[in-house]
Amino acid sequence: MKGKSMIGIIGAGNHGTLMAMLVAQSNKYNVKLVDTAEEMLSRSHMYMENLLLKRISKGLIDYQDYYSIFSNISVSTDINSISPSETVIECINEHQTSKINLISQLDSIISQNTLLLTTTTSLSLTKLAASSDNPSRVAGLHFFALPTASKIVEIVSGLQTSQETIQKTIEFTETLQKSYALCQDFPGFIANRIMFSFINESIGAFAMGVAERSDIDKTIRSITGMNLGPIEMADEIGLDFVLESLKNFHKETGDDKYKPNPLLVNYVSAGWLGKKSGKGFYDYQNSI
Repeated sequence: MKGKSMIGIIGAGNHGTLMAMLVAQSNKYNVKLVDTAEEMLSRSHMYMENLLLKRISKGLIDYQDYYSIFSNISVSTDINSISPSETVIECINEHQTSKINLISQLDSIISQNTLLLTTTTSLSLTKLAASSDNPSRVAGLHFFALPTASKIVEIVSGLQTSQETIQKTIEFTETLQKSYALCQDFPGFIANRIMFSFINESIGAFAMGVAERSDIDKTIRSITGMNLGPIEMADEIGLDFVLESLKNFHKETGDDKYKPNPLLVNYVSAGWLGKKSGKGFYDYQNSI
């Protein structure tokens, strides 16, 4: 492991865990995964272990890969432990105030030359970057699907983002063997701007009784060639996350196509969050 540079990842939820896996499996970096909650780090380890064991059972990796990935990851509840990182990736929950506070806090922890990437899906990168003393080093790194599954990454420029930062982000993305698309700081960037309105409209069609959810998903899968239909995708992403993102898009754009459908709001209120909770628009009780 000597000679590898450090990548700091903040937030040990599913997205942060998968980001840590993705970076670690490149075998080019030491990953420091940080979360203030010990419980989140324990859950992260179990989640990662289960995913890797499933890959082994499918013949996608072997035990040498398994141990290599884990050997490249260390965890901590101390945010100061990421101070040597050449790149820090923020993967905390999609709440603007929390992200702003974190980015501001990092100014006193990491070097001014450290690349700072945020994985926001729906918040203004320009607003987030403005909370840093050095907003030129902040860029967006948005995976539409899960980081380990996504084939393409959106690299997002805020108004203050320097060309040097974008070039560093491109080079980092290429070490992860991902394709990339460059985009500017508009609500939803490229993929989510289109897909979340698509999801919202599909939920609306189901709520109005246009068709059953399975028929909506089957039709869209057939037309687009996607692996998941829009309602299945919402369950996979997490209905709470879909709802929060739609609220942010609606607030930023004023466009009612992003106004969350009342049925989605009710499902989240009921705790039906999709696959991760065992029930969403589909029932997953027998698969978790």
